[in-house]
Amino acid sequence: MFLLLVLAPGPRPAPAPVRHPPPPSGITVTRNATAYEGHDRADRLLWRSKSTRLMVGDRAADRLLYGRSLILDSVAAAADPDEEHYQAEERPRRITVLDATTGVVRWAITSGRGEDDGGRPYFYVLGAAGGRTIVDVPALGVIHALDLADGTLGWETRLPAGCRSLGRDTHMNGNSEAGDDSDRSEDWDIPRELVTEDEITLLVHCEGGRTRLLRFDSHTGAPRADIAVAPAGRTELRIERGVAVIRAQNSITLVDPAGRVIFDRVSGECYCDALVTPAAVFALWTDDDRASVTVIRRDSGRAVATRTYRNAWISGFDERRGLVFVFRSWPYPLHQEVGGFTTLDVLDASTGRLVTVVSQPLTEDDAVRAIAEGGGWGARGGVPATAWPDPCALLSPEALTARTGTAYRTIPVPGPVELGLTTPVSCRLLPLRAGRLEVTVTVNWVYASEAAADETMSGLSQRSTPGGPDLADRAYWVDDLEDAVALRARKTVVLVEALGEKDTALRAAELVAARLEGGVDDA
Repeated sequence: MFLLLVLAPGPRPAPAPVRHPPPPSGITVTRNATAYEGHDRADRLLWRSKSTRLMVGDRAADRLLYGRSLILDSVAAAADPDEEHYQAEERPRRITVLDATTGVVRWAITSGRGEDDGGRPYFYVLGAAGGRTIVDVPALGVIHALDLADGTLGWETRLPAGCRSLGRDTHMNGNSEAGDDSDRSEDWDIPRELVTEDEITLLVHCEGGRTRLLRFDSHTGAPRADIAVAPAGRTELRIERGVAVIRAQNSITLVDPAGRVIFDRVSGECYCDALVTPAAVFALWTDDDRASVTVIRRDSGRAVATRTYRNAWISGFDERRGLVFVFRSWPYPLHQEVGGFTTLDVLDASTGRLVTVVSQPLTEDDAVRAIAEGGGWGARGGVPATAWPDPCALLSPEALTARTGTAYRTIPVPGPVELGLTTPVSCRLLPLRAGRLEVTVTVNWVYASEAAADETMSGLSQRSTPGGPDLADRAYWVDDLEDAVALRARKTVVLVEALGEKDTALRAAELVAARLEGGVDDA
């Protein structure tokens, strides 16, 4: 006989209360050389400060609107003209809190000079939460929460023994922009994402050379998390949708809200960054002569895709359409342009899947049309595929043989599949006689306008003295060896190379120019 015992479940813990920031004040704050001004939603002037320098110091202040409070954090005015030579990071800082609706100063405090002044400590603003401004005091290893109404100490929390904040240079770089339009300004520099209504995030350096990411309760200062990280070189920290982005000279580390290190890369010279969407994290990192974008799912913390480029940069995120934009370049010699980045990969914001490609003069705004058009329309910058000439038709082996006395065979080289071309982008002409070198013809790009094509031509020449043969609309020797010619005929730019054979390069370029201009070769 079996006895079945049914145990009543115990009481469930109450969910943690959701903390909300105060409602926006509706005030817009602007600054000029002598004063701050507060304007209402109708752009009516409500107040003007008496003196910017007396209020905040010699330099523009980092600013934060928090409800009805305006928090300013700046380099303090120098009491002695001899102190003007000190760098900003060595000068005292001044924190000023005003009523954003009236401009009345509630309170102000001034720090010591530098982080190890020996007297009054150096400090700076991390952000605001719970009706208090959160202040980092690196030399003392403490965080203070000062009441926005009167500056009294609300709470104090000490860092772990032997640890010290990495300071303002780390926590004030990579700052986030203002969120609510009603509290907009020209530049809101205090990194509010390091302080939310729920949590404070700080990077500290501890004894033994260890670096740790610490998290604290914003309303009490109670410790919440202590995570070991290992950034390489000078470090910047920002929080994006709850993910800690730790960028350094030689590394990038990403830590999710659960404390998982979801991405960590070390590189010789790391030009790295990250973009966080609701479903995924896009991590950009460089390694030698390539750049990679790795996509990590936020729910699992696992990498689901990696795209590799010659060079790249994450451009932005269209949350409404669920698209991420990555600036990148076509492989040489396609569409080489001054500035390097000519094309946008449009990726799905959840999976990293390539949705479409958009090239100049098209922009992010044309991505939806590019998706609808398909067939490489966006990748070609809106230029029809039929406008692209076949490079093997621009220089036939028979015509080149007639000019050089050497027989050639052709090998067409297809372009990237994203272009949607039925013709190759390059044509290799291989000599059938020993001692002669290969000739290559590449359709560098077909542009939407002659002006755009001409602009690219200006960036193709690497010669110490620009110049070239008189061909088509414009032609350049690519470099001082004069064995490669870039030429433009209307909207088309073509590169003709016969590396090591100047005469062959010139004769081949003459034939290509004649074809582009509607003539015939003399095979």
